[in-house]
Amino acid sequence: MNQRIIALKVFGIGLNKTGTTTLGRCGKILGYRGTSYDKGLLEDVVLRKDFVRIKQVVENYELFEDWPWPLIYKELDLMFPGSKFVLTVRKSEQAWFKNLKEHSMRTHPFRHCRQLAYGYRYASAHEKEHSELYRLHIDNVRSYFSGRSSEVVY
Repeated sequence: MNQRIIALKVFGIGLNKTGTTTLGRCGKILGYRGTSYDKGLLEDVVLRKDFVRIKQVVENYELFEDWPWPLIYKELDLMFPGSKFVLTVRKSEQAWFKNLKEHSMRTHPFRHCRQLAYGYRYASAHEKEHSELYRLHIDNVRSYFSGRSSEVVY
């Protein structure tokens, strides 16, 4: 008899291209039911400020990575007290941007979420803005969870 005992919610709150897919794979190995990038949920959050479907999705899974989760970690913390948060990062800002730029050249600019998440369809023409957003996201997450090391992993 295979009983599920995982009830904890784990939110990956690193920006895309920081190891979010790897986080999802690790969670699956550990037995977590996970969900990844969901453009519809990202649209709900960014365009409509609607969290109804977010709550429904969170009720059905235990591990969450990629968009929209990094954008709403504060709201998730309030809605789901006791959850854990994982901030994935690259070894450097430059390594992250290089990976993001390469990814943006392989994916369709109108079907991908970059415009919603970052405000630009292609990373290559906006290195300064992306780098600033990356640094700011990491600083904001660390500041928000300061003193709560049992709830966030860097």
